[in-house]
Amino acid sequence: MWHTFHTSHIGHITDFLNDILPANYVAHPEQSLQIRTEGWETIEFLEREPDVSIYGRIGESQLSGSSLAVSVPREMALKQALDVTEHFIKAVVIRKIQPHVVAGNVVARIELLSPTNKPGYSGYDGYRTGRNEALFSFVPLIELDYLHETLLPYNAPRAKAYAIIVSDPRPSVDAGRAKLYDFDVDERFPIVNIPLAGSDQLTFDFGAVYQHTFARGRWGTYVDYNIPPARFGTYSADDQARIRAVMERVRTPSA
Repeated sequence: MWHTFHTSHIGHITDFLNDILPANYVAHPEQSLQIRTEGWETIEFLEREPDVSIYGRIGESQLSGSSLAVSVPREMALKQALDVTEHFIKAVVIRKIQPHVVAGNVVARIELLSPTNKPGYSGYDGYRTGRNEALFSFVPLIELDYLHETLLPYNAPRAKAYAIIVSDPRPSVDAGRAKLYDFDVDERFPIVNIPLAGSDQLTFDFGAVYQHTFARGRWGTYVDYNIPPARFGTYSADDQARIRAVMERVRTPSA
């Protein structure tokens, strides 16, 4: 389910950015530095998939009648409609709009890290190469790491479960700095400054986007607060205690 969440979340980050970016900037989803992977070990370079999937529970129906009138379509043979396209994983790039330039220069890149592109897994070498190329091109890189089981992108030890890393390679990679915003399973997302062109920056709440994706994708359907999360033992002892406390609060809300 990670890729399904990833696709939705990248689109929502793009929407939220375009709601608040100055008029001379624009955000677009573009091909990621990461390779589309399936599972945690095997790289699938070309993965066919639908743009939108609708999931339901077998044997259940909560559909109600609709007052909308169904449009009358023109029909054709199904094989005429087939046009299979390969998809790669997506990231968000922010561009500065310039006169007479169609796309504008990329001024920042946002990557939502996937499991197999983390240190120790099969896609990491490819991602590391792409990330280094981006940084040596003096493009600030924001990495969203919501995967507690794996190492941080820089092989740094984990202090907390989740992290947002903002790397600004300007004026040079040697002089640039990386800022690590880490947070525990029961803490709010940090508010971060996204570097843009020159000294411009944008204050952004990734937590608001996460909550939006969670609600719009009905991800709560898959959460049962009566049982621990999958692979519960991979959380630290402190995180396990925090998760149990959250589960208890949800099960026994205050009057």
